[in-house]
Formats: sequence, C-alpha cells, structure tokens
Amino acid sequence: MRQLLAFSCIASLLLFQQPLKAQGVKNTTRRLQNTAWKSFIGQPVNDTIVIRFVTDSMYLQTRSGETMVSSVFTVTSDTILLNDVSGAIACLNEPGKYKYAIVADVIKFDLIQDACRGRVGAITTTKWERVK
Repeated sequence: MRQLLAFSCIASLLLFQQPLKAQGVKNTTRRLQNTAWKSFIGQPVNDTIVIRFVTDSMYLQTRSGETMVSSVFTVTSDTILLNDVSGAIACLNEPGKYKYAIVADVIKFDLIQDACRGRVGAITTTKWERVK
C-alpha cells in the first residue's frame, strides 16, 4: 500500500511539474517584442526618448517620433546584443552587449561590452519605464 501511495505521489509530481516547467520557460526575445520604454535623456538630447522593440529591430525615437537610431537586436537568455544600422546618432560597426532585466514596468540595462559611449550613457544611466 505504501509503495502504491509513493508511486502515486511521484507520478502526480511529475505530471504537474511538466506544465510548470513549460510556463517557466520564457522566450526572452518575445518579452521585448512589441514593447516600448521611455526615459528623459539630458544633454545633448534634452528630450523624452522612447525605445521601441519590434520583431528583431529596435528604434530609439524622440517624443515627436523622429527616429534617432535604428538597430537590430538578438537576445540570448538575459543578454541583448545591439547593432545599429542607421540614424543620426548611430554607432555603426560598434555592437553593444548588455544584460537586461524587466521588473514590473521598468527595464534596466547593465553594460557587458560596448565601445559606443553615447549608447552606454543613454541606456545604462536612466530609468526606462514601459509605455502603456
């Protein structure tokens, strides 16, 4: 009887563990897709800037909608790799690698490696809040 009870408990744990594991696994790229984040950037920009993530592209835009930088991005786990492709303040041929975390309605970027000082200063020193 105890063996049957032990088997039932183990089987129940295994059955219920599978959906929990599936729910816990998140595609981190999808967490960024179709989101927007805003923050005020001081000199030399002096404007509220919005970062918009779409499928595999990111756009840094002013409050009026002017695109300052267009980038492509890839995500692996909690790391994002940014490659600027155009824009007035783009850092072409200088990829940036950052750890990121989303907590509630705030995204935070921590520098791993980036030679583009402007990008480092803009995205790591400000609080980015989700645009609703």
